[in-house]
Amino acid sequence: PTRRLSSVQELATAVNKIAKAHREGHRKQRHLLLTAGISIVLGIGAISGMLIANWPLAQAHWRPPTTSSLASPWENSLGMKFVPVPHTDLLFSVWETRVRDFEQFFRADSAVLPNWRSGENDPRLQVEEALNPPRNLPPGAPPGPFTWRNPGPGFDQTPEHPVCGIGLIDARLFCAWLTWKERLEGRLRDTQRYRLPTDAEWSLAAGLRFEDDLPIGLLDITLPQLDPRAEANFAGIEAAGVQPWQNGHPTLPRRDLFPRTAPVGRFKVNPLGIHDLSGNLSEWTDTQVPESDSADGRTRAYILRGGSWASSSVQTCRLEGRQVDRFGRAKPTYGFRVVLDLDAAPPEPREMDAE
Repeated sequence: PTRRLSSVQELATAVNKIAKAHREGHRKQRHLLLTAGISIVLGIGAISGMLIANWPLAQAHWRPPTTSSLASPWENSLGMKFVPVPHTDLLFSVWETRVRDFEQFFRADSAVLPNWRSGENDPRLQVEEALNPPRNLPPGAPPGPFTWRNPGPGFDQTPEHPVCGIGLIDARLFCAWLTWKERLEGRLRDTQRYRLPTDAEWSLAAGLRFEDDLPIGLLDITLPQLDPRAEANFAGIEAAGVQPWQNGHPTLPRRDLFPRTAPVGRFKVNPLGIHDLSGNLSEWTDTQVPESDSADGRTRAYILRGGSWASSSVQTCRLEGRQVDRFGRAKPTYGFRVVLDLDAAPPEPREMDAE
């Protein structure tokens, strides 16, 4: 009996040990599962935080602008298309900036700084014809001033027409806003930015070899006569009956389908894939005419290229021609084209242009 009791006690002890070990195993397993769960939750939280903090990087699935080519132009957030110019770090917009592109900037500008410029001095809306008042207008001609928005600067514009009635300063502001917007979205790197082309860069895009000693004005040089069959929107016969020309403004002995501006992309592209470098609108460049500053800065002048729907002289219709005007002028024949600089150095601080 004594031995049997001892055996029962040993069996009970063994059973207790097994039960205790089983309970300890369950406790450790629960602890491990709890620790793993906490780690997973913390990991997900950390990853989510990184994604939120670096949202543009997380969304960087946009096509890089460096992949642009003639066969496959790069397209930005506004639907503007860009092609490379050989031997430069630039992409040129294939079109002049459209009404719908500038409308996006105008809405953003107005939302952030509503009415910060108002009245007749608002260059976002006002075509400053007061600087060059029309003379000898036929009866019934609109007196102005006009705006860039529909019905446009005296004539109808659709979203696909090139925006006109824009001064140099607003063209620069558009480029700065678009750069900020697309860097924030992760479409552009910090070393890439939109800007206006220089006079020399515009010549390269037009297939011209820029000469450093070329007279800036080019208003008194002899150029070959314009081919009347040239495919560009100049002042042809179609414009004679619709535009209140001043002092019998001449027209070219040719005809196109557009008495004033044409929607972008309606005329033949050049070998680089760029439309309307000739005609439609004279395009601002960011090249200042030397010695054009006055003491108060009011006569600071810049170069425009390409001629417009109102051009009929050889000097303004040919690619080599140039116009010069004050940076604050905004006419129905003035617009701008954007370039994307793929390797832009930080801009040097400079005195703000002021009228």
